[in-house]
Amino acid sequence: MPTVPEAGMEPRWCVPLRVCGQLVGYLWVLDPQHRAGPDTLPALAAAAEHAIGVIASGSAPEDDDRQLRDLLGRLERGTDEEAARRLTVLARSPDDALIAVDEHSRRDGWTLSDGLTALPVGPGHPGATSGPPLPLAELHEAARRARLTLQALRAGARLTRRSWDCLHAWRMVVEAPPALDPAEIHPGVDALQRQKTHDLLITARTLMDLGGDVHATADALHLHRTTLYYRLDRIKALASVDLRARTATTSTSLCASRPSVRRP
Repeated sequence: MPTVPEAGMEPRWCVPLRVCGQLVGYLWVLDPQHRAGPDTLPALAAAAEHAIGVIASGSAPEDDDRQLRDLLGRLERGTDEEAARRLTVLARSPDDALIAVDEHSRRDGWTLSDGLTALPVGPGHPGATSGPPLPLAELHEAARRARLTLQALRAGARLTRRSWDCLHAWRMVVEAPPALDPAEIHPGVDALQRQKTHDLLITARTLMDLGGDVHATADALHLHRTTLYYRLDRIKALASVDLRARTATTSTSLCASRPSVRRP
């Protein structure tokens, strides 16, 4: 804008500040020496982005970490569109930013309350422990999925990848009510648990983890196939279920019981 001597106004630039498409203020840059021009536009844009972050967070730059922790805490507790919008502005992320949660510590992410890492990602990201990315406002669901995936792995799940979308039948186990006992789904579980050794339970679990592949199960357990078939016949006799038929309900209930780690 030009000089207005009668009003005591020097040459100046005006940069509108917008958050999610809404005008929240203006950044005024005084230029009495006429030094602003095309070469200084990147610096003006950076100053505008910084001002937007301060306005959106309602705090000084040194409080950004505290604001980040507060917003992440809100999003971990449940769906919060307002917290997601403010976090997007604070982190200078795109409006359509998605979120994935990984079990490993990552410098490019945000540390959650239990050590998991929330990763702001874009469309097409392959995902993480929590599976495919979700909208940022659903961070709590992504964190829940990551935790349940790790719970299944601790209970002995054999997954092709350490990811929610590879749980398959294990989702029925980890999302079951805490008070539900596997024996309530299929009484044959008790019969297998009462055996002096856990060979039959381990065999059942391994067979179902490997999709009913007898050859792969024999290799994984270092068994001759004759021995494996004998164990499967014993399971059928004790639990009244033929695992080679691979019926989803009975196989999942049997696999829910692990000798040393109870179902989550």
